[in-house]
Parts: sequence; C-alpha cells; structure tokens
Amino acid sequence: MWSKLISQIISDLLSKGLVLLMEFLQKRKMQRLEKQVRNMKDKIIILKHEKKIEKKIKDWKYRLKNKESDNFITELNKIRNG
Repeated sequence: MWSKLISQIISDLLSKGLVLLMEFLQKRKMQRLEKQVRNMKDKIIILKHEKKIEKKIKDWKYRLKNKESDNFITELNKIRNG
C-alpha cells in the first residue's frame, strides 16, 4: 500500500516536472523565434533603405550621363551652326 502511494506521488511529481520542462523549452523556443523575426525586420528595414539609396545613385548617374550627352549635342550643334 505504501509503495503504491509512493510510486503514485513520484509519478505525479515526474509528470509535473516534465510538463514544466516542456513549457520552459517551448517558451525558450518562442523567444528565440521572436528574436529571429525582430532581426529579420531590422534587416528588411536596412535593405529597403539601401535600395532607396541605390535608386537615388542610379538616377543621379542617369541624369549626369544625359546631361553630358545634352552638353555634347549642344556643343556639336554650335560647331555645326557655328
């Protein structure tokens, strides 16, 4: 009778301990995943900013190139019409 009672108490304690351990591991996993999501969001923000800067540089190069072409054409017309 005592052995049955002791085994049931040990079984209950082990199952409660196992449940607590599983909850702890689940919370830890969730915290790790949430941290990864935050890092990804930060990376996305940085990449969006870099993309905007890259587009501005590309536009600037295009305007510079066209301006030089316009200047070349203007100078060529001046020489022709001279």
